[in-house]
Amino acid sequence: MKKTLCAIFTAILIIAIFAGSVSAEVYTEKADDLKFLGLFFGTDSGYELDRAPTRAEAATLLVRLLGKEAEAKESNFGHPFMDVPEWANAYIGYLYENSLANGVSADKFGSGNLCTMQMFCTFVLRALGYADTGSDADFTYAEAVDYAVELGLVDDKIHAIGSNLFNRDCCVAIMCNALFADIKSSDSMLISKLADDGAIDEEKSFDLYVKYAEAGVAAAQGYISRIYYDDKEYDKAFEWATKSAKQGNAMGQNILGICYYNGRGVEQDYAKAVEWFTKAAEQGRASAQNWLGECYYYGEGVEQDYAKAVEWFTKAAEQNYAAAQNRLGICYHNVQVGIDYEKSVEWWTKAAEQGYAAAQFALGSRYFDGLGVEQDYAKAVEWWTKAAEQDNNTAQDWLAFCYYNGYGVKQDYTKAVEWWTKAADQDYSDAQAWLGECYYYGNGVEQNYSKAVEWYVKAANQENDRAQYYLAWRYFNGEGVKKDQAKAIEWWIKSAEHGYIDSQYWLGQRYYDGEGVAKDKAKAVEWWTKAAEQGNNGSQNWLAHCYFNGEGVEKDQAKAAEWWTKAAEQGNTNAMVWLAWCYYNGEGVKKDYNKAIEWVTNAAKLKDNWGIESLETMKNNKP
Repeated sequence: MKKTLCAIFTAILIIAIFAGSVSAEVYTEKADDLKFLGLFFGTDSGYELDRAPTRAEAATLLVRLLGKEAEAKESNFGHPFMDVPEWANAYIGYLYENSLANGVSADKFGSGNLCTMQMFCTFVLRALGYADTGSDADFTYAEAVDYAVELGLVDDKIHAIGSNLFNRDCCVAIMCNALFADIKSSDSMLISKLADDGAIDEEKSFDLYVKYAEAGVAAAQGYISRIYYDDKEYDKAFEWATKSAKQGNAMGQNILGICYYNGRGVEQDYAKAVEWFTKAAEQGRASAQNWLGECYYYGEGVEQDYAKAVEWFTKAAEQNYAAAQNRLGICYHNVQVGIDYEKSVEWWTKAAEQGYAAAQFALGSRYFDGLGVEQDYAKAVEWWTKAAEQDNNTAQDWLAFCYYNGYGVKQDYTKAVEWWTKAADQDYSDAQAWLGECYYYGNGVEQNYSKAVEWYVKAANQENDRAQYYLAWRYFNGEGVKKDQAKAIEWWIKSAEHGYIDSQYWLGQRYYDGEGVAKDKAKAVEWWTKAAEQGNNGSQNWLAHCYFNGEGVEKDQAKAAEWWTKAAEQGNTNAMVWLAWCYYNGEGVKKDYNKAIEWVTNAAKLKDNWGIESLETMKNNKP
């Protein structure tokens, strides 16, 4: 019996030793890769991959994997543990400070204890943002290895080796896999975050992507496809995304969907895009869920379905995906989904607090107009400032407007010019038009008609109707440019055709008077009608004149009275007096002295001279 037990024990020992030496050899290349990035150095005796790590060593490996070694040493965070060797103090202090590692007791870390696969997986999962405590825990300590397997941190080989003998080789393998794992609630892998944070060299990280992608690692293929897509190398992006997607990698599927959606590297095909977005979305890929929401919202590649769009946006938003939170804000501001301003504000706030500029602008707009939240100009300025500082040109434009008019902030023309200039330099036409106004009036900048024209031209050439209107005036009056009334008419027509009311009004005036264009009262009526139908009381007043006198249109005093009524109700005093005389004389309306007195009195109260004279005349000549 003793001989049998001895033989079994010897066999197990040989297998363990053999397994350890084989695995160490297999994972030496991975250790080289980590060292290449500056994330693993080994010891004075080399990598020592065939040796079991202590908890203190595991803590050191984890801090280096996170690219936080320099910060750990500089910050020198404290901890309550009495058994930590001096060389490990900074590492364990960092992990303890950031809730990435706990002790085995209140005052002991267990520094010299051997680290198990369960312990190391727990460390790495926490580092990737997954929680093992609290009501929203993603896993339990007991399930750490299984959860690591599910996320691809532990493959079959690591599991087989580490379950029997967990050495530093297994740590290295898990660390390499972690580099290509997604950080929780993020579309970024750990390696990309390290590169973005400057913890590792970007070129070296790319070299590693290529190496692992060419070795068939789906996650690396997926991420390299994203890099190629961002660099506009669409053929390569499509090639690598296809390889990754066919292996079931969600990032690859998502990038492949984007390629099909935008027709990059492949012929545009919305249906194919939806197919790949769906595969990635069903794996929980937030970006893909957001894209799928867009497809349902606009009916691209799938039948339009706002409810489905909201469903997918919500899945992504609940993963804290800011773009989807912003889209939900838009959805709940849309009558087709069902307007709910409070919900809009709720989702825009979530996205805005993550620094999403479009949501910050939208939230500022809600505070400005008081939809879904109490009106608060100061709050609007606060959110627009955040968005403007991220170069959101719409926010820069509205922030300038607030400084110009003193909404939520002390009036400051200079600040207004500063923000409008930033937006204008991004070719934002509204800002260019406002800059033209600032230079014209000398508000916040030295008055300069030529500069005003320069900015009006930039905006007008982008079909900005307001800038076209003001540019017309500059040509009409010869301010900052040679006087050219024909050019003025040309710009007024462009603006008026865009529906700009003031241009329609003044075009009517120009055609009526024959200034800069041949006199044409029918044309005047045409343009005044367009403006009048948009509520412009000046045009309504003139249109009434035309109908009353039969100028450019068949004489119709009833129509005249109708238009004068519309203008008078908006406070146009000239229209009030004309309407009063209509009632006095019974022209276009039934004769009504009381109505006449009522309207002419209104005009007189507004200090209209003709109204004052007419009131006296009517009182002295009561029928």
